[in-house]
Amino acid sequence: MSAYGIEYLDDAMRNLGEMTDYAVNACGMDLEDFWKLFLTTGYAEKFGEGVPRVVSGFSGTELAEEVLRKAGKKDELPEPQVEFTCSREYWSGWILAYYQWYSEKKFKEIEAGLPVREVVEMYPALHEAPEDKFVEAADRIIRRKEQGKNALRRIRKMAGYTQKDLSEQSGVTLRSIQQYEQGKKKIQKASAEISDPDSLSPLISADASFLHLSVSSSNQAAPDRHTLSSSIGTGKQRQIPVTGQHLVYCIGI
Repeated sequence: MSAYGIEYLDDAMRNLGEMTDYAVNACGMDLEDFWKLFLTTGYAEKFGEGVPRVVSGFSGTELAEEVLRKAGKKDELPEPQVEFTCSREYWSGWILAYYQWYSEKKFKEIEAGLPVREVVEMYPALHEAPEDKFVEAADRIIRRKEQGKNALRRIRKMAGYTQKDLSEQSGVTLRSIQQYEQGKKKIQKASAEISDPDSLSPLISADASFLHLSVSSSNQAAPDRHTLSSSIGTGKQRQIPVTGQHLVYCIGI
């Protein structure tokens, strides 16, 4: 259930749009820097919880001023703007207010999966589209990132590896394996840690996102004797010997 009723939604969207536009285009702040302040000063949490004073009591400009003061910004702030056009920044705040209300996610959770800098980049394609189109796109992006973050853990377990096994087989440090699985390091860059990626070229003819992987093993075979059976959208099957390098490199495509 949303933290506040739909009757407050227009105010909430308008105010978050105005807040963002004022901070960037009137105060000259970097969008990401200001958004970080919005998240860390506690105002994002209050907004998401539907605190009336924050959602609709303040104007967007007043909310920006509150965020900046709470963050210790002592500089004199520009006069409030009388009118706001639908700038990229205004739209980003406006649509994020809607998405937070609709999804019931915390703003910090949204930022982790869809940073505000990526929202701004969606402006040309979506600023004239209905709000539900943004919801669909945002959900898809966040879901894809979550799947990518968990892919190494999932396929490692399918192949019967512990994190230590995979580290020893691949030459990638145990700490890096842990960070890839926790999403603290980008798995797309995993191949950079492999000493001889060219030796794996037969395994990377297909994008990993299109592989349907299953694991077969005989009795209690050692990890390096496991095989992955891949179906690459054609119905054809091929058996691929699995080593730690293969797993890290394939997932890192």
